[in-house]
Amino acid sequence: MRPMSVVAATLFAAVLSMDSLHAQVSPPDTLTLTLEEAYRIAAGSNPAYRQVVNTTTLNGPESRANLFGQILPSVSLNLLSTGYSGRLTQQANDFFGNPILNPTQSFTYSSNTSQSVSLDWTIQGASLFNDRTRQRLTNRDRGLAESSEMAGLRASVRRQFYLVLRERDLLELERSLVEPRRVDLDVAQQLFRLAQITRVDVLNAELAIEQQNIAVNVQDRRYEQVLLFLRTLLGDDGLPPLRLQTEDHAVFDPSGLDLDVLVDRAMDTNPAVRQQGASVESASHGLKESRNTWWPRLQARFTYGRLAQTPGTSGIFDFQPNNDTQSSFSLGLSVPFFGDYFQNQAGIARATVDLDNADEQLRSTRLATAEQVRSAALTLRNGYESHVLAQRSLDIAQEALRLAREEYRLGTRTFEQLRDSINQEALARRQVVEADYSFTDGLVTLEEAVGTTIDGSTTGGGAE
Repeated sequence: MRPMSVVAATLFAAVLSMDSLHAQVSPPDTLTLTLEEAYRIAAGSNPAYRQVVNTTTLNGPESRANLFGQILPSVSLNLLSTGYSGRLTQQANDFFGNPILNPTQSFTYSSNTSQSVSLDWTIQGASLFNDRTRQRLTNRDRGLAESSEMAGLRASVRRQFYLVLRERDLLELERSLVEPRRVDLDVAQQLFRLAQITRVDVLNAELAIEQQNIAVNVQDRRYEQVLLFLRTLLGDDGLPPLRLQTEDHAVFDPSGLDLDVLVDRAMDTNPAVRQQGASVESASHGLKESRNTWWPRLQARFTYGRLAQTPGTSGIFDFQPNNDTQSSFSLGLSVPFFGDYFQNQAGIARATVDLDNADEQLRSTRLATAEQVRSAALTLRNGYESHVLAQRSLDIAQEALRLAREEYRLGTRTFEQLRDSINQEALARRQVVEADYSFTDGLVTLEEAVGTTIDGSTTGGGAE
């Protein structure tokens, strides 16, 4: 029995060691997510952004097709064309050209087989350069769309990331308020035993605990909802449960920011302004393309092939090497503008109007962007002032609550009066958390409008 016990103990130890090794290599159940990691996941998984990125993959194939399609001629290859035809001629012409009845009325057959290759090349004015420029503008527009989508995605991820942190801080705040309510209940029970308060005060203290537990549950649901929205925004449905790592979001005095510098910078870096500027350039090139119809069109065609054509049906599928070969070359020059003069004139007029409207839209976008920058800066200043006032209110509320609890223990303050002080202090703590993250949200909004990050430690614009 002893050797069997030794073997069993050895096997048991081996199983424990394997379980321990498996526990070490198994992935964790919760992912600690940083803001930079959230950016990376969203860039690789967000569906809307991935669609824009997929569109940019057309730049290479379309550029090559545009280049070689304009420089090299188009090729048409006829591998096989074969057939036969028969004709019954019932009338003929005499020596003087008068129609008479054909004395030999019978079918006459002929057949042929041919293969050929054709090269076609067409050019009109500066169409080669115009098409290359149009493709370059198209590629540029796709790149700007991708950059704009990325900027919007990063702003959304950052805003939602801090929203989750705010709700988590508020949840921790609500949970931290439960214990003081229990301490107040203990004090109320002691005072009740000393006959200094009534049973009503004890019940109110118990009610305060239950109400705070309800507040915890409500805040917990809010936290789960915003966390769920963040997971949806990231776009990776294979992520494990998330726990966000706390990120620094210092509150600074924005009075040192130079609004004129920020507005000027936004004219160069704001995604909407850049895209509208690209639209103006595209409309200008469209006008140039419309005016290209004035130029003549040059068409060249070269054909080379073989032909087998015989009476009867022997020419069908005739691939003998001694058949005839043929080649041809043609060159044509036309002026298509005058073929549809009024429509071409109308096309040029429409392109001119499109360019003027694009200029006006760019001016409107610049005005709207300047308004967004100044409005966001004003909101940021109000957010900073609200944060300062909320912090000052919290200091006052905490001191008032400390004094109220001392008076309650001495019996000079009722529980109703103490509960008012408790609620005021809790409200002040919530306002500090909300003001803190509201400032961060305002900073994200200002950075969206400017198109760059804002550093509060600098002056004269504070843009990096």
